[in-house]
Formats: sequence, C-alpha cells, structure tokens
Amino acid sequence: MATLLEHTTDVAVRVTGQTLTGVFASGLEAMNQILAPQCCLSPKQADCCMDVALKAPDPTALLVDFLSECLALTYIHKTLFCFVHFDQLEPTRLQARLYGHRFGCLENEIKAVTFHTADLRQNREGVWETPLLFDL
Repeated sequence: MATLLEHTTDVAVRVTGQTLTGVFASGLEAMNQILAPQCCLSPKQADCCMDVALKAPDPTALLVDFLSECLALTYIHKTLFCFVHFDQLEPTRLQARLYGHRFGCLENEIKAVTFHTADLRQNREGVWETPLLFDL
C-alpha cells in the first residue's frame, strides 16, 4: 500500500508491505502511478519482460536502486513495468523479472528516485515501510 504525502517540489510517498516483496512491489506501483496514473490498473498481456539483478549494502539502498533501475528501463524501452516477480529478494540482493506495457507518453516525468528521507525498516507491527521522494 502507498499513501501520498505532501511535499513542496517533488512527489513524496510512504510505501508499506507485510514483506520485502510487498514493499518493493508497492514502491513500483507508486512510481507507476506518478508516471502514468491508471495505466497499470487493468490487467493486460505484457508487451515486454526484463530481468534485473542487483546488490546493495542495505534494504533502503536496494529499494532505491531497484526503483531507479525500473525507471531507467521504463525510459529506455518506452515501457511501464507494472508487474514484478522476484526469484530472489533478500535485504541486500534481488533477482527479478519485470513485465511491462508499452506507452505513448507519460503524464509525469521522474528524474530520479532519491535517498532523501528513505529509510526502509520494519515497524513495531513487523510491517516494512519507508518514505520515498521522487524528483520530478
């Protein structure tokens, strides 16, 4: 689940998930909602699939790197990656397959997924959560 937070110049969201898989999928969903609201809401056949493998020093860096990689692939392939399947997801490494739909144009452009305020942790209830800031 992702909740829109107010921010003066960029778009800030809080992403949450019961598992690491859930919070990573929530981050991807939030980013896609910024890029092209409604585009990923109705199920469609994927036009493109891409494999990604990443390592990072901690879960926060892994999430930001994952979303940054998805963003780069979105612009390179003109494809919004709406679905992800994780073959491996640990706090410092992941292997995943992204499934996407080609698009004509995006409603918003994201320049970067930033580390500003990002701090992926489990809360007292065991839910993974972090604020994320997208630089528009």
